[in-house]
Amino acid sequence: MGVIGIDPLVLEDLDLFAGCAAADLKVLASRLESRQVAGGEILMRQGEAGEWFALVIGGEAAINFTDPDGERSLGVAGAGSILGELALLRAAPRSATVRATIPLTALIGDADAFAVLVEVAGVRDRLTRAAAQKLAAHATPVDVVLRDGSPVQLRPVLPSDRRGLEAGLAHMSPESLRRRFFSAGQPPDGILNYLVDLDYVRHFAWVAIDADTTGVAMARYVRGQEDPTSAEIAIGIVDGYQRRGLGTLLLGALGAAASSAGVARFTGEALEENIPIRRLLERVGATWSRGEPGVVTTTVDVEMAARLVEHEIARRLGEVARATINAADFALA
Repeated sequence: MGVIGIDPLVLEDLDLFAGCAAADLKVLASRLESRQVAGGEILMRQGEAGEWFALVIGGEAAINFTDPDGERSLGVAGAGSILGELALLRAAPRSATVRATIPLTALIGDADAFAVLVEVAGVRDRLTRAAAQKLAAHATPVDVVLRDGSPVQLRPVLPSDRRGLEAGLAHMSPESLRRRFFSAGQPPDGILNYLVDLDYVRHFAWVAIDADTTGVAMARYVRGQEDPTSAEIAIGIVDGYQRRGLGTLLLGALGAAASSAGVARFTGEALEENIPIRRLLERVGATWSRGEPGVVTTTVDVEMAARLVEHEIARRLGEVARATINAADFALA
């Protein structure tokens, strides 16, 4: 690919490069060329060799993934998006097709330019987290049925679940919010961002989606910094889906995911009066110790938690989690 070079000021306007040194961006800009893509034109095709990446600076593109069940939308890429980085990170064929929905302007760089990009101070962490989240978007949801016959799907949480999370919290009573967040009010924006902005290696979470594609629950574990074989768990369920077996399913799903990642123990804390979650964890051997006033803490075995769901469901959940975690771990390496 012939390198034309572009104005570094174009890069400074992209969130990916916010706060980056002008000298670093100048070097990167010299290795990029601008490309115009007409509406309806394919920019990248699933399965082809991933030998270059693109930074979108104008326009919009649809991202679609085809698997044995058909074509699935993975979202829309607008200005500031990076495309094609997964294939370069993994030295693998492209995992999705990108088609411009309206005229699109992109900055194109080859593998050498990508090597320069990832060495720009501050970019690597942003890039790898975004890559991990794209990899999670490829996960196939696992279909399960609650004890009352209600169908739900479980899949890894994505940043795009932010709106659904807000809607779900709006349908939780003050008492449910207090049990989950130890406060009856809605959590602040910083907490909401944290709940959906995952790396899947240290912080993994499931979302449960009902037949109307509405998120009705989330469950997560966060591994300890000093001891990655231990992880703290949290489960939140909208009021209409409580006492229907979803808590048991989510705890089992966390066990299936964590056992795939080398986590051996779950730790948890609950309000002393939160009898439902205490009884749930006691099913997998929880014994309680007093923590802060009104709060109790416990440690439970991950393998016991995984046994709360049927073997075949646990196997499928483990496969989805393992594929997501392994791919994210590779991207974050």
